[in-house]
Amino acid sequence: MRNRNQALAYVIAVVILSGSSLYAQVTGSGTVGKVPKWSTTTALTDSAMTESNGQIGIGTATPGSGLTATQEAPLHVFSSAAKNTFILVQNNAVDVNAVPVVRTQSDTATQNFQSHSSARTVARFGVTLGGWNEFLAVTGNGLILGTNTSTPLILGTNALNRLYVSAAGNVGIGNASPAYKLDVTGTAHITGDVTIDGNIAALYQDVAEWVPSNGQLEPGTVVVISTSKNNEVIPSERAYDTRVAGVVSAQPGLALGKKGDEKSQIATVGRVKVRVDATKAPIAVGDLLVTGDIAGTAMKSEPVSVSGFEMHRPGTILGKALEPLVSGKGEILVLLSLQ
Repeated sequence: MRNRNQALAYVIAVVILSGSSLYAQVTGSGTVGKVPKWSTTTALTDSAMTESNGQIGIGTATPGSGLTATQEAPLHVFSSAAKNTFILVQNNAVDVNAVPVVRTQSDTATQNFQSHSSARTVARFGVTLGGWNEFLAVTGNGLILGTNTSTPLILGTNALNRLYVSAAGNVGIGNASPAYKLDVTGTAHITGDVTIDGNIAALYQDVAEWVPSNGQLEPGTVVVISTSKNNEVIPSERAYDTRVAGVVSAQPGLALGKKGDEKSQIATVGRVKVRVDATKAPIAVGDLLVTGDIAGTAMKSEPVSVSGFEMHRPGTILGKALEPLVSGKGEILVLLSLQ
């Protein structure tokens, strides 16, 4: 090891620290089996290159200092300059084979740090590597990214935090303070199946379906089944319509079906805001609602007498009012219960 390090010292070059960069040049002299202390005209306090106990120091007269006994390094590069670049590995070529590589290897495990030329056409993971930086496990059991203390792990793009793994193991996507094992801020799209062994907790409280509607209808609109086209809904047009199908939801807690420009989210279960008309009769909490005379609205259902019993027309009920409306037109919360 000692002879190899000494030979390396002759090849590596003298390091000269200048204003903003770290440079190397082949200079100095020596004899076989001995690495001399090269001198430098820069403001280095130590010699540019030294050898001690089989270790080579660049920028330090005491190679291995600052390391523990179990972390002895054959090559120790040191600089006290507050610069962004400490060691620069560069290949200016732009041909397809220009790949500056820093490789670490121990036993059978090998990993590469690579910067690929813009002309490189080799593909990895479905991506052409031209212009990409790459951190790759070449051999071994796998690749581990992590922290060894109670500090987070962050993956980012465009200088922004995209994926955040907290010290507690919570994973945040678009969220730097995840409160759950998976905490997503934004919209998630899953092409496969989702199996949930627990409960679904949604902020909004209705279940809706994407239904063809000849264009997206305004939220709160009462709809009925169209008789002119299969599997389509239209705004209600007359009172006590037995074709009543639900209400257009603004933000359903659960949306079923596939979204489309010619579809609307039609809620059939749960609590949702509904456009109502109290012109004929005031609406009180608990009143049954049906389609009204005004297009796309609901009104209070008036019972009819049948053999001395008062009953509401079957098949016309939209739901029950959860808020009152004394007069005029407005929008109230309704518990949908089609019957």
